[in-house]
Amino acid sequence: MILDVNRIDSKPVVIEEDVSFPHEQFKYTDPLVDILSCHVKVTAVNFNDYVEVNAQVVAEVKVISSYSLKSFTYIMHTHDNLHFGAVIEEGDEDIILYKGNEIHLDEYLFSLIKSSIPLCPKAKGEKLPESGEGYRVLTEDEFNKEDKERLDPRFDKIKDLDLD
Repeated sequence: MILDVNRIDSKPVVIEEDVSFPHEQFKYTDPLVDILSCHVKVTAVNFNDYVEVNAQVVAEVKVISSYSLKSFTYIMHTHDNLHFGAVIEEGDEDIILYKGNEIHLDEYLFSLIKSSIPLCPKAKGEKLPESGEGYRVLTEDEFNKEDKERLDPRFDKIKDLDLD
């Protein structure tokens, strides 16, 4: 998605379109496997010093479950406000520099989608796997409790030491 800065003025300009993110151009990393579809609604306003872009994204993505390591489809709704400027002055940490008369939004939209995926995605109704032969599945609380109770075997002889 490309915004032409010359066509944006002080009145909000609304643009809606479907956007694709080819694997050759964008780096997909776990848990994100693929972006199946993405619809973006952008509202842009030019404030002379900078262009404010409000992006609302609805995307259908394929992610890997943190429970079963199988991929599943997840529909996400996310949004962000971005500020673009042709010149960045000191103290303008929130402004993204653009050159020319066009703002290319694809990389920012892709980053927004990647950062909006849950850290531990799981399919609806999916449960933790059960313990099996040679392994146990623990919740974080169970692990922390066992870890506090566990003693280092190198100190086993100290337990029998009588200091009285």
